[in-house]
Amino acid sequence: MEPSDQFQQGAPKKSPARWIIGCAVAGGVLLLALRMALILCLAWQVGNASAFLPQNVSPDSSAESTPSASQEENQEQPAVELPSGYAMENGAYRLTCQEYVEAFESQLSRLRGEEFSLVLGPSNCYQIWREGAQTQSEVQLRFYQSPSQVSGSERFQIVEVFSTSGTTMDSLIYDVCAVSVYLADPTFADLSAAEEWVRDWDEENRQSISYNSYCTCARTTPGGVSGLIRYVTEQQFQCMQLEDYTKLLGGSPQ
Repeated sequence: MEPSDQFQQGAPKKSPARWIIGCAVAGGVLLLALRMALILCLAWQVGNASAFLPQNVSPDSSAESTPSASQEENQEQPAVELPSGYAMENGAYRLTCQEYVEAFESQLSRLRGEEFSLVLGPSNCYQIWREGAQTQSEVQLRFYQSPSQVSGSERFQIVEVFSTSGTTMDSLIYDVCAVSVYLADPTFADLSAAEEWVRDWDEENRQSISYNSYCTCARTTPGGVSGLIRYVTEQQFQCMQLEDYTKLLGGSPQ
């Protein structure tokens, strides 16, 4: 007896289209699951990071509170305190004109509590400016390398405080002269001591001379620096000069 037709045909075969559709659906489900897992992971990291921040402070607030480099540079720096006699070494001025100017600006600003600067004008004269304006007494600083007047990177033998208007000795002129004395003579304890010495010198001059004509009064600082003050008529100050030790000793600066 032959087998029936049902057993001869066997089980029906699955269609390839069903396999493709099934794989696509499974892949979509897998991608969706991965995406949800990634979103949950990122949310967990953000939540943990915020736990370490102070309350009511955004993550960017710390960056805003930190001053930038340009802001730090713009902050006003205090004037540098230099030792007395800074401008001299072994009895001679050891600085160039510009180096002396920078030291002078720092010391005068510290003594006066205001911002002073020296501006190079005509004929190698450094005009003394206060808060961006030239002072009323028109005080200048001049440098000499005998016999010429010098400036900039040149070296010098003599520092001169000069008033173009020929004024009486006011507080600014006292302070300018005091800074010059302080930078040249290492024996002064501070700028106040140098100013007191200048005032005593000026008072001594006024008691001992007649002001009917130009008059020059010489005096040596406690440390041996040669100085002179020149007056014009009616007790008006014209200039003060400070010279290094070497001329007194008959030598010349290196």
